[in-house]
Amino acid sequence: MEFKDKVLDLLTELEIEYSWIDHPAVFTVSESMEHMDDKCPTKNLVLYDKAGRYIMVVMHGLTRLNTKRIATLLETKSLSFAKPEMLMEKLGVTPGSVSVFGLLNENAKEMEVVLDSNILGAVQIGFHPNDNTASIFFNGQSLEKIVVACGHRPHIVDLSE
Repeated sequence: MEFKDKVLDLLTELEIEYSWIDHPAVFTVSESMEHMDDKCPTKNLVLYDKAGRYIMVVMHGLTRLNTKRIATLLETKSLSFAKPEMLMEKLGVTPGSVSVFGLLNENAKEMEVVLDSNILGAVQIGFHPNDNTASIFFNGQSLEKIVVACGHRPHIVDLSE
């Protein structure tokens, strides 16, 4: 089964209404916003610490990530951005394709998840289906449900500061 099919099966199983658009490959939030109209852009980043913890941060696309704040929240000393080979190993994706749907990958089971509370109320948020040539949009209130269905208990925090 293709990863795309796993994503669509999950959304169907959870009874989440969604829309899908195909578009040219995009690698940044600003590139993706060309295809989003009035939808809320998201940023999906993977961090790690020296102890081997992996953390996916899902946040508003226009918010700047404060790694020190995330490190304090998760009681770790310092965090670094995951390298491309780490993304492939843990999520089965390449840079530019990271999304909450990577949590479906078997190797993502131990990954911690931080969700920005500011996107949970958005009417439509967008994510790649683990491929940066398409985007899936759904109501922000469904995000926590998706993360939990993937086997994770997210930390929900306001990342806007």
